[in-house]
Amino acid sequence: MTIASELPKDGRSFDVCIAGAGPAGLAVALECEARGLSIIMIEAGGLQPRSTGLVSEATDILDKLRHGQMNVVTRQALGGTSWAWGGECIPFDRIDFEPRDHVPHSGWPIGYKDIAAWHGAAAKFLACGSPNFFRALSGWEDLASCNVDHIGRFSTSSNLANRYRNRLERSPNILLCVGKTVTGIEMDVSGSTVSGLNIRNSLGGATETQKARFFVLAGGGVRTTHLLLNLQRSFPHLLGGDSGPLGRYYMGHIAGEISTIVFNDPKDSVDFLFQPDSRKVYALRRIKIKEGVQKREGLLNTAFMLRNPAIGDHRHMNGALSLINLCLSNPLTGQRFFSRRLSSHSNVPPSPQRWKHVGNTLRAPMRTVKDIKMILQQFLQETKIPVLIGNNAGRYTLRYHAEQVPNPESRIRLADQFDRFGEPTLKIDFRFTDQDARSVLRAHEILDHELRMTGRGYLDYWYPLKERLAAIMDIATDGYHQAGTTRMKTDPQEGVVDESCRVHQIRNLYIASSSVFPTTGSANPTFSIVAFALRLAAHLSGVQV
Repeated sequence: MTIASELPKDGRSFDVCIAGAGPAGLAVALECEARGLSIIMIEAGGLQPRSTGLVSEATDILDKLRHGQMNVVTRQALGGTSWAWGGECIPFDRIDFEPRDHVPHSGWPIGYKDIAAWHGAAAKFLACGSPNFFRALSGWEDLASCNVDHIGRFSTSSNLANRYRNRLERSPNILLCVGKTVTGIEMDVSGSTVSGLNIRNSLGGATETQKARFFVLAGGGVRTTHLLLNLQRSFPHLLGGDSGPLGRYYMGHIAGEISTIVFNDPKDSVDFLFQPDSRKVYALRRIKIKEGVQKREGLLNTAFMLRNPAIGDHRHMNGALSLINLCLSNPLTGQRFFSRRLSSHSNVPPSPQRWKHVGNTLRAPMRTVKDIKMILQQFLQETKIPVLIGNNAGRYTLRYHAEQVPNPESRIRLADQFDRFGEPTLKIDFRFTDQDARSVLRAHEILDHELRMTGRGYLDYWYPLKERLAAIMDIATDGYHQAGTTRMKTDPQEGVVDESCRVHQIRNLYIASSSVFPTTGSANPTFSIVAFALRLAAHLSGVQV
């Protein structure tokens, strides 16, 4: 089999039909193939991403400040959102699976061990090296409330289309059909089994039906939810109707920067910068609030990472950053030579105090040359890690990345309008809560206290105390991490899928997406999406229908 633009004309059935060829769809397909199953993949995009598509055209975002536009947060193409993925691989923590009194609607029907068994396979699939995400840091054992042993690992081949296209083309058991959009789910007369997926050309045309034993929706959280909402409109008894869990609890992460972390000894920061191993896999240390402290303080899971200080702030005393600032100050060179990977964390505009930046550049010219060389080397690699270089002042932007509380009023629903193909459009009502923001601020306060008590440093806030909560909410936006709308729960009244990711009340329909996550933790979702997809493929290979 191969990559094609048309469905098979002989009406043949496959073991598995997968809607979507992003990280989740690819992982399910390749693992099913390894287990002897035949697979057809349906991808709305082509071999390269395009800026518009069905999801973006058929979606009304009610609060555009809170949720990114669909043509920004999604990609329709072989490889899906891996075209935009930064490559960071991080698993869930043990606490993420537990019911927590201070996190309403928390708790998974499975535990950490159930998915940790797939971490090794996910790490191999995503090319992020060893599945070891803990690295002890000697000398920091005196921290009572914080943990600095967690690391995120970065894929050396984050574009999955490039990584797996040749394998798909050589596969005897996988057929990838591009430019085809799944428009509906066809049920048999019992209403409990999917008989086929309705498919048409992404630009229009007649609808065809593809049959299989199993069907996997892997087209992203929003699109997967859209298909199920359409199905629910035809079968109102499914998934609790409009008051049920489908489309509710839409969440991602609350992230941003409100402070600078200052190390009293600048050398202490070295272990928190990007560190490559012998295989040139980069890892970045994360500062976490310990799980016991989270429970005691009623906090949502939060991680902190270092980023470059504001390039325009000469106090960083780094010659390379000052040189970049000087270039950014020049309209002829700023946009031409420097990308957002360098300037995205420049929360202070390029400084007019040029002589101080010139002084930084000349203070240690050999160090400046070394850092510029490192920056250029990182740009030449496929790894999309943000450029982060050490500085003699021990000053860094502190980025936070935290979970949201599951909120049933944050949701996706069908609208009363229809798109140009006659399909109901979507309304996205994506919300952050006060609990999200207050938890982030309290986590900062705990870290600041810990740094001061141990003499390690302190946080230099960018806003007065009374303005910090508002600042966190002002910059809160997501839509990249589409979680919660088909959440995993044992009870069909509380969730959409069971512990095997099978849709409740339907024998052969499964979901491979972060939309099944009941909570999001502090981790970026791609690594866990792939781990769950591989676990799902193993499950399918042992099911009889």
